[in-house]
Amino acid sequence: MDRWRALVGLCCLLLGCSSKDRYYAVHPTELVEAVYASGTLRAADEYRVFSPVQGILARLHVSVGDSIEQGALLFEVKSDDPLVRLRSAEESLRYAQQMADTLSSPQLAELRAQQESARARYELDSSYFERIRRAYDAGAIPAADYERARATMIASRTAFIAARERYRSAVVNARNQLQQALRQYELARTSLENFRVTAIVSGRVLARYRNVGELLTSQTAVLAIGRSGERYLDLYCDIADAHRLREGQDVLYTLDAYPDSIFTATVTTIYPAIDAATQSIHLEARCATAPPRLLTDIPIQANIIVAQRHHALAVPRHAVFPDTTVVLRSGERRKVTLGIRSLEYVEITAGLRDGDQVLLP
Repeated sequence: MDRWRALVGLCCLLLGCSSKDRYYAVHPTELVEAVYASGTLRAADEYRVFSPVQGILARLHVSVGDSIEQGALLFEVKSDDPLVRLRSAEESLRYAQQMADTLSSPQLAELRAQQESARARYELDSSYFERIRRAYDAGAIPAADYERARATMIASRTAFIAARERYRSAVVNARNQLQQALRQYELARTSLENFRVTAIVSGRVLARYRNVGELLTSQTAVLAIGRSGERYLDLYCDIADAHRLREGQDVLYTLDAYPDSIFTATVTTIYPAIDAATQSIHLEARCATAPPRLLTDIPIQANIIVAQRHHALAVPRHAVFPDTTVVLRSGERRKVTLGIRSLEYVEITAGLRDGDQVLLP
């Protein structure tokens, strides 16, 4: 350490004798510390619209740049299959409705008639059995007549219960078939509606990827849509800067399309998951100012303001030696305490005063 100080002192002495020495006068200045980030400028609520079914793009109802409302029809896909399924489902539904109607269904009417006939027979045999039972109790008829009447009544009751259960089961069956037919009809109708794709948010058409007449699948993107009045930045920072990032921090960003302009945004979201492949942290920032023309998916460069000082005493970063000392014009080597740092300057929180001059190596 003594050898190092001696060498520094000798260097300072030699520099002090040189007419080429340069010094920096310490004075209050505005100092900003920022974290670099790269990313993409996007429209808010931006999403790609895919075809939910396979078919031919039959008609496009919007063009790139159009403003659209939620629920607006975007495009139609042509296919004969859903129409055939819908017609078949309609026919099945009508048949099921007729079969489930207890007043007009011929099958239910027949079973209901059988039930009523069995009921009448049971009531008649029950009444006859009661008369035979009273006569038997009075000793007016033999036991054989009593047993025959009793057996007939039991058989009628069994036939009535069976007829009643057949009718009830048929009604339940018909209602279940009706519910199934309704579900099939709704599925067929929904499938047909999938061939008419609508917007899920209001916004503007940003891009078109397919033309009328082209074959579409469920993996085919047709349009890109986003909110025209709101834009955000999709940002990525080095994981080493994660501890300095906070929601609400200001962002300054630029893009090649507007090289002379600086735009602003505010950090709104810091995602906790780290991208393992790039060792970067993912952020989103809502744009306060943006290019006048609606651009999306455009690469940007950004600086996230993590600290800012007004009237800070600062010196060029290369004026501070690795042991956090500076050399004054007098040749004195002085220990300093460092604060925030920008790309070119570092804040001196202790060790220097306004007006001090430090050597620029």
